[in-house]
Amino acid sequence: MQDILKEFPEREVEAIIRDASKIMLEADNHRMHIEKKDGAANFVTEYDVKVQRFLEGKFSALLPGCGFLAEEEGENENPLGDGYMFIIDPIDGTTNFMFGRRASCISVGVFYNRQALYGAVYDPYADRFYSARAGQGAYLNGERIFAADRDPSVGIAYIGSAPYYREKTGRIIAETTYEILMHFGDIRRLGSAALEICSIASGEADMYCEPILSPWDHAAAGLILKEAGGIVTDYHGDPLGYNGPSSVLAATKASYETAQNLLKGMV
Repeated sequence: MQDILKEFPEREVEAIIRDASKIMLEADNHRMHIEKKDGAANFVTEYDVKVQRFLEGKFSALLPGCGFLAEEEGENENPLGDGYMFIIDPIDGTTNFMFGRRASCISVGVFYNRQALYGAVYDPYADRFYSARAGQGAYLNGERIFAADRDPSVGIAYIGSAPYYREKTGRIIAETTYEILMHFGDIRRLGSAALEICSIASGEADMYCEPILSPWDHAAAGLILKEAGGIVTDYHGDPLGYNGPSSVLAATKASYETAQNLLKGMV
């Protein structure tokens, strides 16, 4: 893995992601074409597709033979294979993006022979580029970042609302919200799982949970948080997989046990 890390073209990957973000920044929120996907409040815009196609084209040229698991293509039975695999969310926070709320990002997780190698999450509106290499720490715009070490009773918790599955998860989320509010300092909802997890990595928050989340939402941010000293599992404490949706709990070490105890029986 160390040899692969030395060879991995991180600067070129970052440059491609930054170039792709120009598609987001130039979008006309009043004239974009929007399609509805399966599930409630599940949308895709022409810009999601444009960003994804741009990234896939550039990454394929950079690393010929690489594979992709991307949101606008869907999951398959065995997304992670040998060689390089990119797990992409072209615009995480599509609903925010549609309404002109500047809380959206590009998320790119890179795996090699089924192992997490590199993660990048870029918020072009704030020009915040989160990144991490396996075993080499997490960074925000080139500066090392670390998860906070504070008691959850004064910490910030993010709760994902899983709107695509609301018929199944609505009551779970309502009960979770009450429990979290009683044990954490306060609650937030940003609308982008990748940015919420990265905010834990940078010390701005303490916990994030969502009962059903897809791999492209957490593949990059999960590695970034781990490299910042945090913990990412499902609600039961098991490592996250990438073959389909699962529950996700991301937290600082100081908040993880409290959060997991609250969530264990929820899914």
